[in-house]
Amino acid sequence: MYSFFGHAHSAHNGVHWHAAWLLTAKRAFVIDIIRTPRGGPAISWKNDVLPFQWKIALSWTSSYLANNIYKPIIFACQGPAIAGQIGFCLSNGHRQCCS
Repeated sequence: MYSFFGHAHSAHNGVHWHAAWLLTAKRAFVIDIIRTPRGGPAISWKNDVLPFQWKIALSWTSSYLANNIYKPIIFACQGPAIAGQIGFCLSNGHRQCCS
């Protein structure tokens, strides 16, 4: 029963540890963020954020394709049974359950 909530509790504890670390080790940084005056220079989404988001999207797509391209190739060359076994062995869910 308790193992069902293990991931939720670990995430909850992680948030608390990070908040404690921020408030102790990086206190000046947190205070600087809180005391930053409103109405400073505006950020242009089109000029400042959009180019960076496109780079992240392209990087994520390339990484996803590079890490998953072998599954359809194995499916075409070896058949669905082998491709399913390899896909299951390398999936995130299986790695989390068996580690």
